Amino acid sequence: LPTDPVVASNLRGHIAFSAAYGTRFGHRTAVNRTAELFISLRDIPRLDAIGFAPVGRVLGSGMAVVDALYAGYGEMADVCALRNASANPDRATPCHGPRE
Repeated sequence: LPTDPVVASNLRGHIAFSAAYGTRFGHRTAVNRTAELFISLRDIPRLDAIGFAPVGRVLGSGMAVVDALYAGYGEMADVCALRNASANPDRATPCHGPRE
């Protein structure tokens, strides 16, 4: 999918397309965007600078539903270990855990 311009910040409740990181025009950015979406569970403004453009947001009491769904799964304690062990070409990007 083509990349959208970032016109809003990745704040709690905002929805954005997931993408891989890469280098484009000399700086790190989101590339290879797919049809996978994610909902920010907290403010993540650092994603703005690398091209993760929010395309919508959860309204009203919808975040209570999102929080309840997330609570059913809990933290993925080993997410960084799995990421660092994989053949990920983006190892230079630090892993901040499952809530990034």
